Amino acid sequence: MNGFLRAASQVRATSGQAVDLVDLTVPVGVLSSAFFPYTRYDMFLALVDPGVRIDQAAPEIFTVSPSGGLVPESFHAVTEGALNQATVWSMDGSEVGPAQQVGSAEACVPSGAGMFRLVVPLSRSVNLVANGPPLYGVSVRYVEPVASSVTVLVTEPEGMIVDEAVPHQWEIGAGGDLFPLLAPAVRQLDGLAFDLVGGSCVTGLSLGEFVAAGQSG
Repeated sequence: MNGFLRAASQVRATSGQAVDLVDLTVPVGVLSSAFFPYTRYDMFLALVDPGVRIDQAAPEIFTVSPSGGLVPESFHAVTEGALNQATVWSMDGSEVGPAQQVGSAEACVPSGAGMFRLVVPLSRSVNLVANGPPLYGVSVRYVEPVASSVTVLVTEPEGMIVDEAVPHQWEIGAGGDLFPLLAPAVRQLDGLAFDLVGGSCVTGLSLGEFVAAGQSG
């Protein structure tokens, strides 16, 4: 743990910025698995060091090495969300219609009270590797009328599966969310879905891979 605290302090001293982490499981060399289910970065590292941020779309992002050091990661998009083909569904499963365009935002849910599911197909389906690298991730840009917790689902030929990443906290106004894709047993990814409060918009969506410094994409 001291290794992580030293590394985070050094990054802040060098950059003057918060330390941004991609939310994963803390390595057992840093925190024993006996502490499960509290072994996620957001559940532990953010508590021992309040200066870290989790799953933010930031210029510099890190994962934690087995020794507690910080590993710089870069996100490489492999396909984009087809925002102009997004559809809106009510939470009872009935289709409302095409997503609304509000200004330059192509994929918005209706304004007003209530929740809606925004389904965004990918420009092309992606076949995911079952085990090992790469670590897949999703980058989302959004505009929110209020701060809210957003459930993310992945769509595959058999239906939708809730992603296992932590609840996504979207801030009011324009923002970004960059997170690892942790849905189990997904082999072909066709799109993503977001449960949103009325008036929310997705303004950008990419599926890609995280690549550690020194590795090729």
